[in-house]
Amino acid sequence: MAIGDSFAVNMGTATTSRQPASGVFEEVSSIAKDSTTDRMRLTDGSTTSQFFSNGLTTQNVESNTNSTREDAYDMKLTIGNGIFLLKDGTTDRTRISGVQTDA
Repeated sequence: MAIGDSFAVNMGTATTSRQPASGVFEEVSSIAKDSTTDRMRLTDGSTTSQFFSNGLTTQNVESNTNSTREDAYDMKLTIGNGIFLLKDGTTDRTRISGVQTDA
């Protein structure tokens, strides 16, 4: 990948991380989370901070009045090799997209 290239990743049903290579940074602009089992966390490999709780969803139909729909788009979260995203759990599928900003 090069600066300006976009990415879209389907984080499957395993515990999965999105960790760019050393010296590479990505701007995550959307996280589509449609189930309420797994959490999204920011981590440096040893310490974690909850980004989206397991009960929060960003992709439910409007007719589902019980959902905790949050805005899935127009966010700006910069991740790199030192701080990156971790999908914590083995049930939900979460999709993220963004653009590479530095290499």
